[in-house]
Amino acid sequence: ESQNAERYLSHYSAGFRTQGIRTEDWLQQQRQLVAKKQWSKVQLANMSVVRYPAATPMAVVTFDENYRSDTSTNQIKKRQYWAFENGAWKIVYEGAA
Repeated sequence: ESQNAERYLSHYSAGFRTQGIRTEDWLQQQRQLVAKKQWSKVQLANMSVVRYPAATPMAVVTFDENYRSDTSTNQIKKRQYWAFENGAWKIVYEGAA
């Protein structure tokens, strides 16, 4: 909601992956989308967090996202995989659940 693309993208790992698009293209697409908007509102519901131990601690987060902005509206069920990297939780994968 802050419209700060770099702050938003700082939550994603350098090794981030997503479905059907190269990571570099996805990052550029996100920067362009944020730049076009004057405002946005994001609501999350039905959140589930499952954490499991591994060499790199990880968590699977599933939630319903209701997104609205001056240019678009979208409702989607998302699944994200988070890893604890260098003292911070980062998103390593994101897709539709």
